[in-house]
Amino acid sequence: MKKTISKYSEFIHNHEQRPIIQSHVKKLMESMKEFGFLESKPIQCYRKGFKLVVVDGHHRLAAAMQLNIAVEVVIENDQAQETMGAVNSIVKKWDSKDFIRMYATRGNPHYVKLIEYNEKGIPLTMAASMLIRNAAASGNANKSIQDGSFEIKTTEIIDKVADFIDEFASMNSALRSRPFIAAISKCIMCDEFSLETFKQRIKENIQMMKKTSNEDQMLSVIEAIYNHRSRSPIPIKFFVESASKDRNAANIGTNKKQK
Repeated sequence: MKKTISKYSEFIHNHEQRPIIQSHVKKLMESMKEFGFLESKPIQCYRKGFKLVVVDGHHRLAAAMQLNIAVEVVIENDQAQETMGAVNSIVKKWDSKDFIRMYATRGNPHYVKLIEYNEKGIPLTMAASMLIRNAAASGNANKSIQDGSFEIKTTEIIDKVADFIDEFASMNSALRSRPFIAAISKCIMCDEFSLETFKQRIKENIQMMKKTSNEDQMLSVIEAIYNHRSRSPIPIKFFVESASKDRNAANIGTNKKQK
């Protein structure tokens, strides 16, 4: 049975539920302020005497209570309590990819562009980071992706990465890997690194390119290829990491000013 409830005194605490996570409640409150309590996401309960015990949705209930808005509930028999663990274990939280696809489906051009770059071989969240002037693995775009405010600031970095993948990835599968995309995006943002020089080195020494388990190892591989048989080797990894630290410090400073 489904019904709308505005008297929170009808609910009693379920001691078997996991503890309330306040950060999650705050996010739900932000959503409810804008969209209200979604009827499509009712709270699952069962009756215990004259009271209702929550099986699934205690965070939604906590958020609604703080906003003093009515909630939608589905009242089941008390056997629902036995399924609580199973129900919560299979619930899959939306990640950034899910939000990107949702907003792209709605026709938001910034998200549509993200999908286009993904089809060129760049992971969605990495593409989003590069499109806001960050390195591919920064993750700084995640919040704006989820709240629908993501906007493209530049395509300069990602276009260079996409063109590189298109030109060379067929020669070595490592050039499509996440560690490589993360590392090369940082290299491109470093003044001491020449992409044209690296392209030439790759053509001459493609056998040196190998898959790595992380970005740091890939930077070492890129540096080795870049400096192969060079009389004046350049510490690419050092310069890239220094530039990355400077950008992070600048971003922190900007965020503090905005607050």
